[in-house]
Amino acid sequence: GGAEGVPAGVPKENSKENSKGSKRVACARSRAMRADFVELLVASGAVDALASLFALHDRPKQDVEPVPPAIIAGLRMLEALLDARVPAPGAELGDDHAAGIRSSSGAAASRPASSSSFVTDCESPAGSLIAALRETALAGLPSLLTSVLLQTEATLRIPVLQDPAAAARALPPNFVGVASSVLRLLNATARFGPEVAQDALSSPDLRVETHHLLSFILALCASEWDSAVANGAEAEKRRKSGKSTEAPGEGRSDNARATAAELEDLLDQTVLFIGAFALLCPANQDMLCWGRAPTLMQRLPDLPFEYYSSPEKIAVLFPTLVSVAFGHATNRRLIAHELSLEMVRDFVREE
Repeated sequence: GGAEGVPAGVPKENSKENSKGSKRVACARSRAMRADFVELLVASGAVDALASLFALHDRPKQDVEPVPPAIIAGLRMLEALLDARVPAPGAELGDDHAAGIRSSSGAAASRPASSSSFVTDCESPAGSLIAALRETALAGLPSLLTSVLLQTEATLRIPVLQDPAAAARALPPNFVGVASSVLRLLNATARFGPEVAQDALSSPDLRVETHHLLSFILALCASEWDSAVANGAEAEKRRKSGKSTEAPGEGRSDNARATAAELEDLLDQTVLFIGAFALLCPANQDMLCWGRAPTLMQRLPDLPFEYYSSPEKIAVLFPTLVSVAFGHATNRRLIAHELSLEMVRDFVREE
């Protein structure tokens, strides 16, 4: 008789290989079924329906209200759709995607310019999902957050950028978490290729919305960071000493009532999206310099110290600095005011 669990006459090594092969086939079949289901949902209008759901939040209100559970559930559904079709990190230009882009580029050359983006969408993987995202301005995600900021400004009667601390106190209590989810979704769309987000948000009004939103998030994180870190450290000290009362808000920032981890996640996602939005796009690089000082470009190199000392945070910030400064003399000059460009060059050489 053979070894336990292996039929007689079948080498154990062959049995293991057959088992691995069966698992690979099953995984491939599961991925294909999931991709087909996502395509069915998109073809049924799921992305358009989610965009309409998010637009419902953009209505005049008496007071600033928490983002409702239905909106949060919609964000989770969109995240599931993207997770099922978006390339894995580091595989944005995999063979399949590159082949789709190459074939679509050749086809686009022989078609009218107005149809070139449609050809690219349909001939690349997840084509219908990409097309739906383009047509709905990324499901209206930036406008969802902008509507919250506009309602906050109406309540405060001052621009949110004029006093980020006051705005943080007036924001919905779940704003930081929802904003993190939105930015994470925007970054997921950029993994199809940065041009997807760049094209979808290229209209003048959407670029103004995007600029306003990104500027405020950087200002919010900067104003809340120190108190969140200090209060979090104090709460941890009390917990270890057994004196923690676990009172609501313990270990959270003074105004936005967000933990340091929540602000860190939001800031990470925002910095990454700025890099993708500006990558090889002079118009969006110019956008970073809009408005009064401190501009979005001036805020970017002025992040908490952790983004210059921690290897994990350097890996978040420095690729974005390269993206916004590449081929753009004004942005390079603004970065040079805050830190040595040699640090950025060293990062590029090491990578």
